[in-house]
Amino acid sequence: MDRLILYILEAFSIISISISILQKKVFYSIVYLIIFTILIGIMFFNINSNFCAILEIIIYSGGILIIFLFSLMTLNKKEFGEKIEFNKEFFLKIFVSFFSVLSFLYFFLKKKLNEKSILYKNFTIKQISKEFFENYFFFVGIVSIIILSGIIVSFILCKNKKNKKNI
Repeated sequence: MDRLILYILEAFSIISISISILQKKVFYSIVYLIIFTILIGIMFFNINSNFCAILEIIIYSGGILIIFLFSLMTLNKKEFGEKIEFNKEFFLKIFVSFFSVLSFLYFFLKKKLNEKSILYKNFTIKQISKEFFENYFFFVGIVSIIILSGIIVSFILCKNKKNKKNI
């Protein structure tokens, strides 16, 4: 059953990233990229890699991509006053989003009911820091570089928009 759900998640992640690449509007492209990163996080939950799943969902979806969305929404206010079109693609998007939420809830509740889950263990800050910088040092470095680049890109976008208004 888990393997079947993993294959379905892989198919939806391919659909989501394909829509993200082919999308003409940047806002929708980033939204589908967020859905893609959440699906990848759910896949990490499925293969019992809780730490990578939490990093994927919190850092990528919750941090970096939300910064991009915030930058876009503050810089391009005219684009976001559009009406939603109900077509076949819209219902596919709703279905992919709904399946993503359901699969996340399934794996989250499955892990929560499992006694070996990370949710039942008490960790100190020292243990978490030790785990980060001993076993996951490379990944923590990559994530910090990505977060820094997201902040720099947001700053540059805001600065360029401000310069265009002054001219």
